[in-house]
Amino acid sequence: MLLVSIFDKTTAWINGSKECNNYKNMEDKYKRIACSVYDRYEGISSLNQRIDIVFLGSTDEQLVLKNILIEDLFTKSKVEYMKLEDQTVIRLDKIISVHEVPR
Repeated sequence: MLLVSIFDKTTAWINGSKECNNYKNMEDKYKRIACSVYDRYEGISSLNQRIDIVFLGSTDEQLVLKNILIEDLFTKSKVEYMKLEDQTVIRLDKIISVHEVPR
C-alpha cells in the first residue's frame, strides 16, 4: 500500500469534484453523496475488489492509497464513512476518485 500526498489539485477538478477544495477540516458540514455512488462502493466492497483511492485528508491535502480493500461502509451521526483494510477511515464526501485495480 502506498500513501502519497498530491500537490496539484487539478486532478480533483478533472474528476468532477468541484467541492473538494471548499473543505478546510473534518468539522465541515457533511454533503450527502449520490445513492448510485454509495451503491458502487458497496458493490466494490462486496466483491473484495482492490481500489486506488484519492481523497482529502484532515488538512485538505490530497492523499492516494493504492491497491487497497474497502473493509466497511458505515454511518455515524448522519455522516457516511468508508473504512479501509489498513484502518484508514474516510468521510465519503471527501473522496475525489475511486478506481478499481484490474485483477
